Amino acid sequence: MMKLWPSSVNDHASQNGGGVQEAANIINNQVVDMTRKKTKLTSKQVEALERSFQEEDMELDQQQPELRKNRVKLEPERKMKLSQELGLHPRQVATWFQNRRARLKGKEIERLYNALKQDYETVSRENQHLRQEVMQLKDKLEGFWSMQDSTENMDHESPLQDDQCNVAGERVQGHLLSFDAQRM
Repeated sequence: MMKLWPSSVNDHASQNGGGVQEAANIINNQVVDMTRKKTKLTSKQVEALERSFQEEDMELDQQQPELRKNRVKLEPERKMKLSQELGLHPRQVATWFQNRRARLKGKEIERLYNALKQDYETVSRENQHLRQEVMQLKDKLEGFWSMQDSTENMDHESPLQDDQCNVAGERVQGHLLSFDAQRM
């Protein structure tokens, strides 16, 4: 079995009841606190950061709207100024801006998704309606062809039958014309 830690690290961890996690926090036989306490921002700090974010947003819109989508980093001067004003570490300010941009991007993606979903549902309903219309027209056309086939097979000696066929044919043509007019 291969040892991951020097024996002094394993001895210290076993003496204190700690496991690998605690053993990993020992460097040169000294216990080092690797956990950093997460500091929560005050509401005033958040408001100031949000105001600054909105100002940056408006500046980009006015100067170069195409850069708004591609902004990646907070300028170092602005970051230092905000960190001094708010009593925060510059990295905290940069992290807050990065997280805020990520939330903004997530909301934008969600908005676009909802718009695309709505468009898809509209097109899908229209497609279904058109499919139904095509089926109805096919049924009418099939009826027309079957009527025409039956008129060709009829005995043409009776003028009454010819008149009935003409009337039926005119009805079918009328239906087809009305459907064409409705589609346009």
